[in-house]
Amino acid sequence: MYGENIPSPEKIMVTKWATDTFSRGSYSYNKVGGHIKARSRLKKPVKSRIYLAGEATSAYFGTTHGAYLSGKEAANKIMS
Repeated sequence: MYGENIPSPEKIMVTKWATDTFSRGSYSYNKVGGHIKARSRLKKPVKSRIYLAGEATSAYFGTTHGAYLSGKEAANKIMS
C-alpha cells in the first residue's frame, strides 16, 4: 500500500492494563466443569435496568472484540 514510503506513526498508545489496580491484567475464562450457559446468564439484564457487557459476557471471552461486541449488544438493548 505504501511501498517504501511508510509514514511514521502519528500517535502511539500504550495501555497499562497489567498494572491496573482493579483488573491487574485479568480476563475471564471457563472453569473446568463450568456450565456453558454461565456467560449468557451473566449478560441477562437485571430487572430491565442493569445491563452488563464485557468480554466475560461474550462468546469471544478473553478478547477485545468480544468486549466491543458485547458493549454494542448491550447498548442496542438499552436503546430499543
